[in-house]
Amino acid sequence: MISSGLSIRMGEMFIQAFNGWGVFGALVATYIMTLVLTELVTNNAAVAPDGPVWFTDSSAFYDIDAWRDDLIAHTRSGRLLRRTADGAVETVLGGLAFANGVALSPSGDAVLVAESATRRICRVATGGEGAGSVSAWVEDLPGHPDNMALGSDGLVWVTLAAPADPTLRVLQRGPDLLRRLVVRAPERLKPGPRRSVRVMALTEDAQVVHDLEFDATAWHFATGVREHGGRVWLGSLLEPAIAVGEVPASAPQARS
Repeated sequence: MISSGLSIRMGEMFIQAFNGWGVFGALVATYIMTLVLTELVTNNAAVAPDGPVWFTDSSAFYDIDAWRDDLIAHTRSGRLLRRTADGAVETVLGGLAFANGVALSPSGDAVLVAESATRRICRVATGGEGAGSVSAWVEDLPGHPDNMALGSDGLVWVTLAAPADPTLRVLQRGPDLLRRLVVRAPERLKPGPRRSVRVMALTEDAQVVHDLEFDATAWHFATGVREHGGRVWLGSLLEPAIAVGEVPASAPQARS
């Protein structure tokens, strides 16, 4: 599930819930997961130690195959949701510009959510006096953020699926009629991602520690990331394979 960003912990929860049910349990778990993935444009998820599952619904208007159309139309219909231990699901934050990656902050007192369309990551406080408050964690990223994950190194790893697109930025600031016309245009005429493989790692206070670019000749469009033991494992919405890269001890900053 690395390409979609759904976490290993999510899979483990389904296994534990239906353990001992045999083939019937497997069918029920598969059916429930299918409902989750089809009724919502479920994207990334993170499970808090105390039980809640945080996840994103990217768009209320377009399915995952039409992600470019949502970015062009700039619907800002994405949501951050929370499922509590008793099964209740609530919308915590709406109006997001293609809500995508979700990760717990290193300290565990906040949830981070990426907005792919606007190239920023929001921070939602989950504990203390400021619980529920929303702020910009990082803005004006050099690319469109996709999935995120908290690494074994205590850093927040973020994939940048594609470099910032000036044409897309102009369309998002333009009139609604223009965006509608472009959405209806043939796919070859729409803004599309340039080939790249880029991933960043940030500290609790959004300081960049790693900004890595890899060769995109044979593999590109990183949309899922897991860091473990000095390696980053990358999934892609467009590629049929998983890529892996080494994290240098002292990484040079990639170009903006």
